[in-house]
Amino acid sequence: MFDMVLVLDIDVETLNRRLDGRPNEPGFAPDERAVIVRYHRNNEHFPAGISIDTTGTVPSVVDDILAQLG
Repeated sequence: MFDMVLVLDIDVETLNRRLDGRPNEPGFAPDERAVIVRYHRNNEHFPAGISIDTTGTVPSVVDDILAQLG
């Protein structure tokens, strides 16, 4: 059905900063955050695919995605 898988990737520091700014979202509570960071650090739950760096701005991430789509 799909031609490719794009994996949106982020560094742990940016991930934590973004989650800190979302108090009503999953990942804000310490127990949820611990699970997210553990999964992020070991990469075992990431699918195989093309990695897209999402530490930048939304427009730059969209540009990277569109560039992969050709």
